[in-house]
Amino acid sequence: MIETCFCRFDSAVALAEKTWLIDRVNSEVEVILNNVRLVAMACAQGKDLSKAGKFAEASVAYGEGLKYEPSNPELYLLIVGY
Repeated sequence: MIETCFCRFDSAVALAEKTWLIDRVNSEVEVILNNVRLVAMACAQGKDLSKAGKFAEASVAYGEGLKYEPSNPELYLLIVGY
């Protein structure tokens, strides 16, 4: 989960996918993979909205990512616009 703490969501997804390929029967790995994917999607959507000048909507998108990874400090910073 270190990768997602530094907004390297693509890298985090790739690592989670590799882990899942190694241990497909572990339901915890599957949950982590799904959560990392959802956080990455929320972050990507937030970045797109922010680039379009839709800052309120971007904050909501980043907030969606926090539902799946509430301890991620980077998402909190993105919400407040840092």
